[in-house]
Amino acid sequence: MIETTFDLGLSRTQHAPHTDYSEARLEQLDRLAEEGKADEVAQSFEKLFSAMLVKEMRRSLPEGFFSGGSSSDIYESWFDQHVGQSIAETGSLGFAEEVRASIQRAQTAAEAEENS
Repeated sequence: MIETTFDLGLSRTQHAPHTDYSEARLEQLDRLAEEGKADEVAQSFEKLFSAMLVKEMRRSLPEGFFSGGSSSDIYESWFDQHVGQSIAETGSLGFAEEVRASIQRAQTAAEAEENS
């Protein structure tokens, strides 16, 4: 089993509270990292982080984008995910490359430990 810390100084207990989706997605990313799928994990992590960032920034607005109606939660969640995905796809945050490198270092260290 490969320990994945992403070398970003983040742990699950230090993050802003996760939604159920976020927590489930992080667990899925842990499994993918253990399977050696560094590229997929890195891209997915950046998408998830970007969506969480958008959510927190949107929450700081006094009234929000969708006027707080009964279905505004659905639109807000959709908005967060899609804007976060767009941000991640541009690579402007640069997390994916750092996460990929961290996973690859962990995999190399785990393999070296197994072979010694």
